[in-house]
Amino acid sequence: MVDLEEKQKYWREQLPKFEAKYWLPDHFSFLNFDMEQGNYVVKEGLDSIYEDDATEIYHRVNTGWAMWKKCTSSMKAEINELKAKLEKLEKSKSGIVLTCSQLLEAFQFGAPDGESDADQMATEMAIEWWNDGHSGAGYYCYYSDYPEEGAIFLGEEAAQGEGHERIN
Repeated sequence: MVDLEEKQKYWREQLPKFEAKYWLPDHFSFLNFDMEQGNYVVKEGLDSIYEDDATEIYHRVNTGWAMWKKCTSSMKAEINELKAKLEKLEKSKSGIVLTCSQLLEAFQFGAPDGESDADQMATEMAIEWWNDGHSGAGYYCYYSDYPEEGAIFLGEEAAQGEGHERIN
């Protein structure tokens, strides 16, 4: 159960937003917000000629306030759910699916002398999907320590992106 202090904190946060979006701002001249009850009440001392109008406004504004609270709590729950999904995605390992041919291209780019050169075999290569690479969208390989040296497109340029998917 949410205590009154937490509710009041929420109301103080949401009231200015609700009142700014409410379609008939003049209605608030007839009402005050009661921080103990959590709703609008008719102002005391209004001229009796406004009594019926004030009662109608009271119901209209409090209905809007109830819908606002329902919407924001629903959106808050949805946002929390999306944040949890995003956190799960960020924690999960991501990978890519490449053909052996593409892997061989990356290997030959990073270690052109093959397994006989230990230094080349220790070279770290990066493989990323680029939408706007020099040969179009597709996977590109580059030296992770020297990305400015350029990159190669992995695979046939005519088959860009076909059969290649990112795994998250």
